[in-house]
Amino acid sequence: MNKKCINILFVLMMCFSLAGNAFAASKVLLLPFAVNAQGKNTVQASLDELFTNSLRKSGLQVVKRNIQVGDVASARAAARNTGADYALYGTYNQVGESFDLDMRFVTAKNGVSRSISKQGAHLLMLSSVVDDSVKTVNMSMRSKGGIQDIVVRGTLLIDPERIKNVLVSRIGDTADAEKLDEDIRAVWAMGYFNDVTAYVDNNDVLIVDVVEKPRINAIRVLGDDAVSEEDALGAIQTQPGKVLNEKAIINDLEIIKELYRKQGYYLVEAKYNIQPTENKKGANLIINVEAGNKLYVKEVNMIGVDEDMQDELRKVTKIRKHHMFSWFTKYGILKEEDIEGDTQQVQGYLVQSGYLDAIAARPEIFYEEDGIIVNFNISPGIRYKIGQIGFRGDLLESTDELYEKIKLDNIQKDEEYFNLTAMQDDIQTLKDLYTHYGYAFANVDVDTPLDKANGLIDVYFILQPNEKVYIRNVIIEGNHSTRDNVILRELRLADGQAYDGSKVQRSIDRLNMTSYFKEVNVDLLPTGVSGEVDMKLSVVENDTGRVGLGIGYSTYDNIGVSANIQKDNLFGKGYSVGLQGYVSSKKSSMRGYFVNPRVNDTNLGFTANIYSEDYEWSSYDRKATGTELGVFYPIGEYTRIVLNYKLEYYEMYNIQPYASSAIKSYEGNNWASVASTGIVRDTTNSSRFPTRGTKESIFVEYGGGVIGGTDDFIKVRGSYGAYLGLGKNHVLHGRISGVAVYKNGDDPIPAFERVYIGGMSTLRGYDYEDASTLDPRTQEVIGATKAVYGSVEYIWRISEEYSIAAVPFFDFATLSDETYETLFDKNFYSAGLEVRWNSPLGDLRFAYGFPLTDAYNGESLNGRFEFTMGRAF
Repeated sequence: MNKKCINILFVLMMCFSLAGNAFAASKVLLLPFAVNAQGKNTVQASLDELFTNSLRKSGLQVVKRNIQVGDVASARAAARNTGADYALYGTYNQVGESFDLDMRFVTAKNGVSRSISKQGAHLLMLSSVVDDSVKTVNMSMRSKGGIQDIVVRGTLLIDPERIKNVLVSRIGDTADAEKLDEDIRAVWAMGYFNDVTAYVDNNDVLIVDVVEKPRINAIRVLGDDAVSEEDALGAIQTQPGKVLNEKAIINDLEIIKELYRKQGYYLVEAKYNIQPTENKKGANLIINVEAGNKLYVKEVNMIGVDEDMQDELRKVTKIRKHHMFSWFTKYGILKEEDIEGDTQQVQGYLVQSGYLDAIAARPEIFYEEDGIIVNFNISPGIRYKIGQIGFRGDLLESTDELYEKIKLDNIQKDEEYFNLTAMQDDIQTLKDLYTHYGYAFANVDVDTPLDKANGLIDVYFILQPNEKVYIRNVIIEGNHSTRDNVILRELRLADGQAYDGSKVQRSIDRLNMTSYFKEVNVDLLPTGVSGEVDMKLSVVENDTGRVGLGIGYSTYDNIGVSANIQKDNLFGKGYSVGLQGYVSSKKSSMRGYFVNPRVNDTNLGFTANIYSEDYEWSSYDRKATGTELGVFYPIGEYTRIVLNYKLEYYEMYNIQPYASSAIKSYEGNNWASVASTGIVRDTTNSSRFPTRGTKESIFVEYGGGVIGGTDDFIKVRGSYGAYLGLGKNHVLHGRISGVAVYKNGDDPIPAFERVYIGGMSTLRGYDYEDASTLDPRTQEVIGATKAVYGSVEYIWRISEEYSIAAVPFFDFATLSDETYETLFDKNFYSAGLEVRWNSPLGDLRFAYGFPLTDAYNGESLNGRFEFTMGRAF
């Protein structure tokens, strides 16, 4: 070794020696702690001894002076006076067994001044707390100005930045033993590592060393096939190529178990094991599933109420007993998300029914081998009846008039139990009443004192009309196709008018009746002027184009196909135009129409039809071409008068010898000139799904006579229908129609102007040949001259989202011929089920009607299926 190398080595050794001596020579002045605790002198002596021993173990020299200091400057001065490099002082506070240790560590020269706070829950922890404090003192002595950098070592797949993001320590922080412990715990909690260490080196760099867990090479889910392996692998978060994370795997097991529970496997067990690969660098994850038996809800018990109330409560829950139709209703499957909702539903129904103090607990669920038992534990409390009913505040009508408008007083008179829904309906009724007077922001509160001793609740309606409101502007939004004037002409309120809630509702109903819109909403917007608002009308437009297809069957016609294409709200102007066709082996027809409901935005409406028909009947053939023109005009809010005229050219040919005189009289070419007039009244609230209101009409048709033509007859027809809402998606619908045809001269009534009963629109379950009048001589179907028919339907909209409705029905009809029968001599009845579905293919109607009476000719009949289909565009 040459001389130069020896000299360098000597210099380095001297430097290390000096550095070591400098560190070893570091002196700390330990000043007495201010103690706030019982046995102050004893605690002070213990602290002095613990700190002295801990500081010396860490390689520091300890200097003591019995000097009390209260600030950094005094501590520095004391350190300099004693020749110490640092000073350590502080306070000790004890409450019971717990204590706080607040320290200040300062240099003798201007520089580091560090606060250190430690806590302990028990005096036995004092020694460890002192040691942790001294560790922090050591780090502060080594630090040259906080953590200079953070380095993560040992990662293979995990991005080091992800680890840095979870650390508590940051660059610039003073090194702290407690923070380092938190850093280690935070990195460990990520779940990706088998080992984690952290320390600050002599260069103030925070080093985090990790040992990653193996990478997952493959995942298998083995066991019951109620959930496919593909579905299970698609649902979990752990995937091949990721670092193994037991916490994530445990969460994945719950995800897989939930997939099985949704299929009815509530006893499912899922476990996992990890198989290292041969090279130890990766691992395979195997998840084993034991599904157990598939379980359905076998009992739903409402414990704490009588059996009648149990039956009522079971109707409001989604958790229901499994039964034979559960494949359709989905009842019997226990879903976690239904448990909390059903608990609220049960309590809500009890409160609605007068149990105002009721408490329904989250149900207890018992999984047994043959099914699931769900027990709702209920404390119903008192069931209240109604005591006093009164009105307070600013009354716009007398109390007698207000009593006439609410429902609660009827419940009170009948001594029935309090009904929250009825009270809420009464609140809305009173609000609506005040909005009718122009008070759009009327407020109705209730005061409901309880008399628990007598089980009574008093109800006092507090009426506050607030300010009367006028409409500044009507603002329309959402009408991308429909023109503003088409909407405005249906409104019953306009700019500058006083607000009227009943007119607003009527405006909404009228817009719904057009069928142009899916939704119609009204909002009132402040204008900044007292007593003045803007009324914003927001609409969502409907698909107003429609393509329809229908298939029918009859013993005479065999299979017939009908098709139509129509467009409502043409050009956004409210026009309707359409083309309809029908073809079968015996019949064909084509019809086109146009409707303008408001000519030049006036109240006058106009219709025009052209058509062509070619029918092959059993005893004659008929070919016709014609046109119909009509006008209509409102005579009130719900009623309109209609005038129509039809001019038709037709030919009757291939008339059989046995045909009726009503047919033979019109052999050859003919002209039909027919005028009609009628009145139509419609108070329903929707054209697609009415829930309230009525429809009535009466028409008189006049053919031949003074207006010419070969067809001489007078026809009177009328109808009445009513809709009664029984709930959100339940409607009772009844309708009845009557037709009577009379001679208008000496010629017989044309056969095709007679009444034919049967089919989807009149008598489901019967073909027109089954229920129409026969000529007594030839047994030819010639139709009736008088008929009454109708139906009663219960419309249950099963799915609001898909507009699916189940419609049980009962149809009836009676008919007669003027020459040999009277009305009610022949009566027909049918019953069945219709399903209506607003499907992606369009409006579908499926009906199966079962005849309850024989055919007109006495033959027994089987049930009959019919359907029609249409598609919106």
